[in-house]
Amino acid sequence: MTGNDQNPGLRKKLRNLFYFVIFILGFLIVLIPFDSFIHDEELLNSVQNIIYNISAAFFTVVLIFSLERFFFVDENEDFRQRMAAKVDSLENNLKNLSRHLSYESPQRPDDPVQLPKVYKYRFKNRRLRQVIGLINADIRKVNIADIWVNSENTNMQMSRFYESTISGIIRFLGAKKNKHNEEIETDNIADELELAMGDASKVAPASILVTGPGEMAQTHNVKLIFHVAAVQGEVGSGYKPIRDLEQCIRKSLDKANDKAYRELQLTSILFPLIGTGTAGGELSPIAKRLIDTVIEYVETHRDNRIKQVYFLTYKDYELFTCQSILQHREQLEYASSETLSH
Repeated sequence: MTGNDQNPGLRKKLRNLFYFVIFILGFLIVLIPFDSFIHDEELLNSVQNIIYNISAAFFTVVLIFSLERFFFVDENEDFRQRMAAKVDSLENNLKNLSRHLSYESPQRPDDPVQLPKVYKYRFKNRRLRQVIGLINADIRKVNIADIWVNSENTNMQMSRFYESTISGIIRFLGAKKNKHNEEIETDNIADELELAMGDASKVAPASILVTGPGEMAQTHNVKLIFHVAAVQGEVGSGYKPIRDLEQCIRKSLDKANDKAYRELQLTSILFPLIGTGTAGGELSPIAKRLIDTVIEYVETHRDNRIKQVYFLTYKDYELFTCQSILQHREQLEYASSETLSH
């Protein structure tokens, strides 16, 4: 006789304890006030959906095990296998939730103790050696990308130096400044962009103009700036994303692989979350489009020389959103994370 057969009373007590613990956990999870510490509505809805699914799974397990006990089907092997599968599914949901809400979740980027980090995802197909990375940092602390993509308007008019935009920051970082008072002496990147425009006042959506990095060649290890026409201005309405944002990604990667730049040995590129800044595009659907375009490009361009494709996820909810997208792409798997040094 087995130990379980010799101790039926103990077996029953353990089973009843299991029912009780499962029920209490499911009940307590539902009561957690997530809205008190998650202030992003999209993130809150996502977490609440996960919680409700987990709670439903808890109660389903309790109900089914209770029915099993009532109808005396303890020895039914098929039934046991189905229950084991449900428990495994429940454990996976709990692990996913724990990963999303773990201590590694980024602090707000303006927190002075926040360290700039990059999270890397690789292709499960080992013949594809490219990596997709999420950089959770102020762009001024980034120094690992050969190419920076500047999401610009179709007029190619860069932001002013002190505006809180990628365009303004790139313009300021690339300018030659007085060593004593930081006063701008030469507007390197904007001047070069104006020269590239010539007599034109506008370019087609998704067009790319290339300039040098100005002072960022020394300060941030940047080799080229790709100015991509990702937003269009409308009188009285401001800027809006162009329709085909995917073309901004494809054309940037095509340009990076152009033979004209082969001598620069370009291997990495940094994209902002194009169209979600001052243009006001919705983060989640746009991020999915941008990431899926990179995945599709890598899979269909085996001669692609760009090995690291980074997205700037400056804010915590941007990082969370992009991590969730990448984790649900069957072609990819999490590889590593590391702190950036500057």
